[in-house]
Amino acid sequence: MQFTLFLFLFSGCSSVSERLEEAETLSMEHGFQKSVIKTKDFLLMTYIRFQQEGLPVSIYIEGDGYAYAGRHRASSNPTPKNPMGLKLALVDTTPNVIYIARPCQYIQLKDDPNCHQDYWTTKRYSIEVMDATNEAINTLKNKLGFKQIRLIGYSGGGTVAAILAATRNDVIDLRTVAGNLDIDAFVRVHELTPLTGSLNPTDFANTLVNIPQVHFVGEKDDIITPPITDSYIDAIRKYDASLECVNVRQIKDVSHAKGWETVWQRYADRVVECK
Repeated sequence: MQFTLFLFLFSGCSSVSERLEEAETLSMEHGFQKSVIKTKDFLLMTYIRFQQEGLPVSIYIEGDGYAYAGRHRASSNPTPKNPMGLKLALVDTTPNVIYIARPCQYIQLKDDPNCHQDYWTTKRYSIEVMDATNEAINTLKNKLGFKQIRLIGYSGGGTVAAILAATRNDVIDLRTVAGNLDIDAFVRVHELTPLTGSLNPTDFANTLVNIPQVHFVGEKDDIITPPITDSYIDAIRKYDASLECVNVRQIKDVSHAKGWETVWQRYADRVVECK
């Protein structure tokens, strides 16, 4: 079976240009500025609101976006039609917020020759994707001068955020929203095509165990179901049975793609600590 579950997130037939225009309008209304960052492998779209030096930066990673256009057909461009990661960033009222889209999102593919559909299907969490996101963060870090990072990832962006947290030394906490924290469990639960070429957060459990983290899951989420999150927790528990730094918070009346931006207004600025 092909990986098609994220199709339910999207409706309508908006063009990439229309989706980009909508994102830019929303971002400008909330005081964010657009910056396209050139990395070794990809162009990455970012939106930035940086207001106060010396404070941590909350970095939001977008979800998988419009990965599939049909049951067995990858989309021609993964730009999300419902950019929940961006919506979460926009309701965050802390001074320093950065949104980073995934490779090939909000980009005209003719401008980025490395944008092959593998990078929004089976290789969406590949080493190349992680390297590009790390490079973008480092570029912004050098430009803006921040020292500490709070990572937040929505859906598949949670996968990316978790792996980044495990591989960087400047991340002070990790939060995921409807995050896919074990891609192997995800494939098993939904009987999907394996994500060959992608990395899995559970393989970094020995490092992640010491990072303060909260994983928000929707009570009505039928995409990221409890067995998927539980599988990640089991991987962490092998290194710390007490789970001192890991917390899972279930949110009532929220599904995978609806309700999070309202809920997030209550949680965006909360400090995450180990017990």
